[in-house]
Amino acid sequence: MSWNYRLVKEKTDDDGDWFGVHEVYYNKDGSIHLINDEPVSICGETPNEIMETCKKIIECLSRATLVDGEIVFVDGHD
Repeated sequence: MSWNYRLVKEKTDDDGDWFGVHEVYYNKDGSIHLINDEPVSICGETPNEIMETCKKIIECLSRATLVDGEIVFVDGHD
């Protein structure tokens, strides 16, 4: 199973938009297995770990945004 960060768009209670960066886990065939409920926080044991996390988050902004309610989850079949 692989994972990466993805930008996820959600609707707020007042019908606005809210964006968060989430960890997304994939099956071997690339289908989405699960997404963390809460957006990621940027923390680490060293400043270098924080820098690496920030780089991965910036990379995720070049991928398509996932829209809550439209995401298809597939049970793991690896």
